[in-house]
Amino acid sequence: LGAREDTPEYDYADDVTFYVYEPKDVETEVYDMAGKRAAKLRVVRDGEMIAIEAQTNKPFTVRLIHMEADSAEGAELSIVSGDSVLKNCRPSMKVRL
Repeated sequence: LGAREDTPEYDYADDVTFYVYEPKDVETEVYDMAGKRAAKLRVVRDGEMIAIEAQTNKPFTVRLIHMEADSAEGAELSIVSGDSVLKNCRPSMKVRL
């Protein structure tokens, strides 16, 4: 989900929020207005552990929908309405559910 609502033309990767539903082994990409990849996120779940790898030089947030994590490495964790929200994310994170 993009960070701006006032215009359709903006830096899509800047402060983007990645919404993750029931991860197993998934990845997604965000492209800039020139069609070049500006961000990539890969999420791999192994039991109660979720590994998240990001390729971007922009700030971003990850929201794990309907998952309340016990701990997170590489990001600040908060629980909001039953979701785990990861802010100030590093390129590599680990989350324990």
